[in-house]
Amino acid sequence: MGNIRHIDRKTLQSPKNYLFNGLFYLLYGLFKNLSFPLCNYLRYLCLVLFGAKLKTAAIGEGVTVFCPWDLEIGSNTTIGARCTLTAFGGLKIGNDVRIAPNVIIMTTDHEYADAKTLIRQQGFKQAPVEIGSDVWLAANVVIVKGVRVGDGAVIGANSVVTSDIPPYAIAVGSPCKVVGKRE
Repeated sequence: MGNIRHIDRKTLQSPKNYLFNGLFYLLYGLFKNLSFPLCNYLRYLCLVLFGAKLKTAAIGEGVTVFCPWDLEIGSNTTIGARCTLTAFGGLKIGNDVRIAPNVIIMTTDHEYADAKTLIRQQGFKQAPVEIGSDVWLAANVVIVKGVRVGDGAVIGANSVVTSDIPPYAIAVGSPCKVVGKRE
């Protein structure tokens, strides 16, 4: 699992992040939920305009992206409908990846260790996520910060990935566990 970095609220919720994300959503929101094929290209162009490094335009309707300037997606990769990609701090998705609908990939989550302080006041934990090439993430998979999914891995539907998955593994469950290997 990647190195977890602690960041304060002011860094994540900085005026720069709010401004860039606000401008991004102003434009992206115009065609985020439209489903005719041309909208894949409009979503692609908007993401690239805001700094995403994309080699694919297969971005389904309803896909939500936070911090597109920290997002990298390889060629021949498809992002299914209604996925959420939080890229703050780095999200890299390889080539030929299949991401089914409703997948959530989070590079950031809340601090909560101090019971005497409100969670909303404690800051955040952040670590990049990397998805290798030729990976299939089935419907409703959740991947948390700092995880690396190796090349050729398959993650079963409704799995919660909290630790690294080796190359060519077949993994399922909550928490996700390796149950086999692709031959």
